[in-house]
Amino acid sequence: MYTGLINAFAFAFAIHLHSVTSLKVLFFVPNLSYSHVVFNAKLANILASNGYNVTMLLLDVDPTVPHIKSAKFQTRRVNVGVSDGRLPNTIWRNPGPYEDANPLNPKIAIKLVRVSEIFVNVCNNLMTNHQLIRELNSENFHIGFAEQYDSCGFGLFHLLNIRKTIWVSATGLYRIQPEAMGVNQPLSYVPELFSEFSSKMNLWERVNNFVLAIATEAVHKLRVVYRETAILHQDLHYLQARDVSADFCFCQHNQSCAVKGHEWPVPLKKDLLKYAGEISQTIIANTSPLLDFAAPTAEYIKGIAGITVDMSRKDILRQEWEPLLNNTKRGFWLVTFGSIAKTSEMPELLRHSLQQAFAHFSDFNFLLKNESIVGSAPEQTQRNVFQARWIPQLELIAHPQCVGLVTHGGLSSILEAIAYARPMVLMPLFADHYKNAKMVERKGLGIIINKLKVRRNTFTNAIRQISDPKYRAQNQKYSTILRDHTENLIDPAGILLFEIKRAAKGLAGTTKMRPHNRINGDSYLWKTNHFEIALSNLSEYSPPNSMPALSELLALTSSAAFTGGAMMVSVAEHPARSKIVSNADLLTEWKESYAHAAPMQAGLALLSTACGTWAAYQHYVTEHPIYPAFGIGAALIFANWPYTLLGIMPVNDQLNNTKVATEETRSLVNHWAKLHSVRTILGVASVGVYVWAILNSRKRTLF
Repeated sequence: MYTGLINAFAFAFAIHLHSVTSLKVLFFVPNLSYSHVVFNAKLANILASNGYNVTMLLLDVDPTVPHIKSAKFQTRRVNVGVSDGRLPNTIWRNPGPYEDANPLNPKIAIKLVRVSEIFVNVCNNLMTNHQLIRELNSENFHIGFAEQYDSCGFGLFHLLNIRKTIWVSATGLYRIQPEAMGVNQPLSYVPELFSEFSSKMNLWERVNNFVLAIATEAVHKLRVVYRETAILHQDLHYLQARDVSADFCFCQHNQSCAVKGHEWPVPLKKDLLKYAGEISQTIIANTSPLLDFAAPTAEYIKGIAGITVDMSRKDILRQEWEPLLNNTKRGFWLVTFGSIAKTSEMPELLRHSLQQAFAHFSDFNFLLKNESIVGSAPEQTQRNVFQARWIPQLELIAHPQCVGLVTHGGLSSILEAIAYARPMVLMPLFADHYKNAKMVERKGLGIIINKLKVRRNTFTNAIRQISDPKYRAQNQKYSTILRDHTENLIDPAGILLFEIKRAAKGLAGTTKMRPHNRINGDSYLWKTNHFEIALSNLSEYSPPNSMPALSELLALTSSAAFTGGAMMVSVAEHPARSKIVSNADLLTEWKESYAHAAPMQAGLALLSTACGTWAAYQHYVTEHPIYPAFGIGAALIFANWPYTLLGIMPVNDQLNNTKVATEETRSLVNHWAKLHSVRTILGVASVGVYVWAILNSRKRTLF
């Protein structure tokens, strides 16, 4: 009897084990950065350790990113035609990581377009690599994992007939992910991933957040998603035209092509972003409601922050680190700005500010990550300063003598610091660093330094402020919460395993279930931001003698605000600035003024252009003869953009890149002021045309 029960249990276990191990998982991972690869590798390791057959397709978008090797899963590193250094040079040069990285900065916008070109070329090279696709197709993968920043993975999944996918984010949630799956993210209180705002925004910050979101989304969709969708369709037509049925067998799993015949994936009737939202069973992101700003969510959006942090890490360091640990009275600070921002390329003022802080706090040791150091061992460059080419970051943070962290705001570093209760001084450099830093500041876990406003005593003051015991206590509180959350309440690995089992069964994303478990995200832009109220004004033609339409007033007021700012610079700010005796102080004042004014004036010009164009269109459809005037006003204010990019930007770049100010610098600032006066003239002309148009917009005849 007992033998029979044992055999029955053994048979049942074997059936269960087979059902798990028979599932084959494909990770689509362009190696954009090492942290993204590590996050995906961690997920792959967990799945492989639990019986899944995992393959990581590692696309060499940046061949300089270190290779991830694991005995638990297979890695296929694919050459996609990107030369060494092309991606990092595009992302981290002109402007560099220590310069203005606001996405509304025209140079950053150009950079995003160039990065988009790289990803589109990579997608094209991948889709036309038919030998690779043939080999992948023969594997009969069941589930696909892809990150949020490149939709090409979902095109590949469509080609390989993978219809059950999990959408991954190694950072916080990017708004287009939940919205593609029907969850609205109101921009009035949910900061965009690349914004520098918290959830409490004033009116101007909300407008800025909205403009930034629309601009980055437009680049992502127009320059990447739609073009990668076209690449998929071109490749499908190519394969079908050449009838490669002998090489490709696009059948559903467990079907025999010899019996069922040759099944081609049909061209999509939607773009790859919408397709990703349709076939994704869940979103798994490196975030946590404990840390992130509050936002609408759903049961198929899961945060697994902390999954890459070893909470049980012991403070075991090699002997070469003992001088750093032993020769100190109060512990050591870890100073690192990630793998991209090079210490050797720091602006002189920033480097001096750090050195002053090191000298001021002589009771502490400081370890500075510096890629120019030769050898793997740390080098003592001053009495209390050590520099190293590479650092075992997690081991150092976990060491009891680690006092705190000065870093750039990368999510991995922040989570490691919180896990071990280390207060942070954050200097955001790029992308999601700003939002991450705002999260830390809002929770009272650290303070923020503006990289564009660093002065000689900036880091000294920051370390003095963060040394307040309240920051240590707050970090200890959140460390306890994070550990309890990940170890006792919600196990990140358990979430991953649950979600992949659910995805395998198709429970979360089936057509029948989707209308019931997904929020209606249609027309989110208008409904969630109450723009339908404004549109009722914008779309209704006002009768004669009535108040001007809202679009006309917005066009005029935003143009007037732009002109007022430009005129203030020409008639007040620059004449006062020219009285500054010191060339260095003159340059510093110009840089500060430019950093503040550029995003504001760029946004106002775009807002006035959009509203003026809309007003012109509304008058055009009602056959009112005034419509060309609003178009002219919009064209005049928009002319500031090409004029600035082509005429003023070279001078801006030269001034921003100037390290040591001379008399030539003063002459260049004066030349810049003359060029800037053209912006004032364009603004005045635009305001004049708008005023004339509004005054005459209630007349049916103009002359």
